[in-house]
Amino acid sequence: MVAVLNLGMISGVTTVVMSRFDLEKFLQLVQQYKISWAHLVPPIVLGLAKHPIVAKYDISSLRSIASAAAPLGKQMQEELSQKLKIPVSHINIIILIIIQRDNF
Repeated sequence: MVAVLNLGMISGVTTVVMSRFDLEKFLQLVQQYKISWAHLVPPIVLGLAKHPIVAKYDISSLRSIASAAAPLGKQMQEELSQKLKIPVSHINIIILIIIQRDNF
């Protein structure tokens, strides 16, 4: 989450953050603000792929969805990608921190 927020600030793009997730409110925000990129957790990807309410909103501004924080099956990625006709990827991030200590 911190990396996503920092990336938005560094890039100078508008970032929309929800204090609590609600699928319909999320869809309203995507439609209202023409959100082009979304970083989501797998349960939200599942909701977008399966819930019929998604069809009520114009979320065609989305160009890419990235999912992280928990495993996301390849089948779910492909299902949502085909439904929205955009790339849906799962991010496995490994962060390596190297600490150099002089005079140790």
